[in-house]
Amino acid sequence: MTLTELQTTITTPYFSTNQAQRLFAEDNPTYVNTQLQRMTQRGDLLRLKRGWYLFPHRQVDDLVLAGVLYEQSYVSLETALNTYGILPDIPAQISSVTPVTSKQIETQRGIFAYSKVQQELFFGYSQVQDQQSQLFYDLADVEKAVLDLIYLRQVKSVDEYRFDLSTINQDLLQEYKQFFPQWVQQVAEDLL
Repeated sequence: MTLTELQTTITTPYFSTNQAQRLFAEDNPTYVNTQLQRMTQRGDLLRLKRGWYLFPHRQVDDLVLAGVLYEQSYVSLETALNTYGILPDIPAQISSVTPVTSKQIETQRGIFAYSKVQQELFFGYSQVQDQQSQLFYDLADVEKAVLDLIYLRQVKSVDEYRFDLSTINQDLLQEYKQFFPQWVQQVAEDLL
């Protein structure tokens, strides 16, 4: 397996070690692993996390990578609100929500943070297509991202943030907030 063969065979910007081993099944898995390590050391590949690699020259948004690095998650909180233009501050990390376990993954592309919510609060997102790579990622609805932020960051007053809520869907916010604890609902009342 050479770099050219790898780039020709794998069309996505990222791939897993398992995927490479399956695609190059004629090679010994140890040889494939060694080649991937050498390509990473030369800078031909970026190691995202154990078992995941990225072609550095292929364009992909970090929001797509957030879902790849930790499955069963959606982009939310400050990252989603900045994406929508609701929060002008540019976040230092990509923030996502997951029903599994809170975790932080540091890569050469940046920091990806995942905050745990109960399974019953894991809703209110949809698939969005990245215009660069044409790949999809899960992004919280504006209303859900606001509620996630209040809940997970334990916001006591929305005045703490510089929200531009002129485009928020009040009916959807009302619908979503019913699933959250009473204190979150009370803070969210200031948005209505």
